[in-house]
Amino acid sequence: MGTMTAYLILEGDFLPALFAWIGVNVSRTFCIILVAVVAIPLVLPEKLSVLRHVTPISTAALIFTAICTLIEAPGRAEILPEDLPVNLASFGWPLLKCLTITLFAYICHTNVVPVANELVDPTPKRCFQVSFRVATLQLGFYVLIGVSGYLSFLGTTHQNYITNYSHDDVLINLCRLSLALALMCSIPINTNPTARAAVHFISSMKEMTSRGQPLLGRRDRLPSALRSESRGEKVLRISISLALLVVTLTIAILVPGIADVVSLLGGSLGTLLLVTCPCIIFAKVMKDEASRLSGKLVIWTLVIITIVALFAVCVMITNAMGVTHVPLAVD
Repeated sequence: MGTMTAYLILEGDFLPALFAWIGVNVSRTFCIILVAVVAIPLVLPEKLSVLRHVTPISTAALIFTAICTLIEAPGRAEILPEDLPVNLASFGWPLLKCLTITLFAYICHTNVVPVANELVDPTPKRCFQVSFRVATLQLGFYVLIGVSGYLSFLGTTHQNYITNYSHDDVLINLCRLSLALALMCSIPINTNPTARAAVHFISSMKEMTSRGQPLLGRRDRLPSALRSESRGEKVLRISISLALLVVTLTIAILVPGIADVVSLLGGSLGTLLLVTCPCIIFAKVMKDEASRLSGKLVIWTLVIITIVALFAVCVMITNAMGVTHVPLAVD
């Protein structure tokens, strides 16, 4: 849900500039609602395989944006005021927000679980190879885009640096268009596993609470990739998907700051899914590995990250309430 909210906020940043490029003035709210309406038929299918022909758009958009940002960086840097400093590194309170944003950057890609279900032979080795290669590729592009984007605007960089560029920049408008299309495809990719997980959770809870019914009865516990959903599950999945769209649409309209949303969600839900749960599973399931020195190092690292991230969330909340005034933004 947090990922979808972030996507809709970004669409609200990109689309008004694209409409302005062709001489049409529309509001951010209108663009977000338009995207949500267009996304409705895309979130209805049960399987992600129906989107296999459009998912390469996301990768292509990321590559294209990185290249365009890198091309524009030298020219943008030349016209910056000379008194703007270049901060090669920043330490202090802003690192808290940076940590939570980093967590969100990787928890954002929840489609790795359904992708594993789509693999012909999803062995642990193959799943690890796919996950590692994707994460490494993402890191490379994140660094390239982040560094070149910052050097283009330095201290004047917006939360979404694409909004720093003018509406008549042809190259950047092509980036906006490609990113808008990529995000449109990403909405169902993230909605699908969320809705299916909710359906499976509800079905399992019903089976566990039903009296006189064995837990392995009706559904025979087939893997989700091999079992077709019932009519009731289909209705429930579609209802949950539409409810997710409505909730995320509302949040995206009310909260325009992408970095604020990303950092808060990354420090809370992102930490839980990316750090805390894996730490617990590792300690409980892989006891032999966890008892070794390397395993203990992994566990304590994840514990420390969890504590720091949750502390960052508390600081963000108290800042928003006016209780504290900790400077989390980079000057």
